[in-house]
Amino acid sequence: MGRRGPLPFPTKVKADRGTLRADRTNPAEPVTLPAKAPRPPAWLDAEGVKAWRRLVRVLTATRVLGAQDVALLAVLADPLSVYERCARFLQAKGGESFVVTDGDGTPTGVHAWPEVRIKAAAATEIRRLCEHFGLSPASRARVNAAAPAGPVDDLAAFLNEGVS
Repeated sequence: MGRRGPLPFPTKVKADRGTLRADRTNPAEPVTLPAKAPRPPAWLDAEGVKAWRRLVRVLTATRVLGAQDVALLAVLADPLSVYERCARFLQAKGGESFVVTDGDGTPTGVHAWPEVRIKAAAATEIRRLCEHFGLSPASRARVNAAAPAGPVDDLAAFLNEGVS
């Protein structure tokens, strides 16, 4: 039978929150910070690579990114890329819907662009994965980490970085 309930927090997060208990600690928990910033996988598109680089910068500054987290990081960078493409498409179209006309040009209804659903699905996946890395306001509020080596943007600034 599978695991029930929320995922357990890593030991570092429990320690930072002040909720660490020795009897509930995994002494063999793998915690391996990458020696250098990991490279994005080749299958990420250009937008995904930009998202990857922003994520790596934030997660290495907060010492959250482990060497074993690279695959999950790529899975997060991909929907960020999809979300950004859909958002730009909808912005260029001037809204989330369009008027459907018949052969004579008479309006027959209003339909949503498919990108609306794609963007919503990507946003759901982004929110879910951001919690694993402590990038959402709710998950970040639970951690009382020591000050990181440099400034750390909040999620809104992270998502808006490079957007003009």
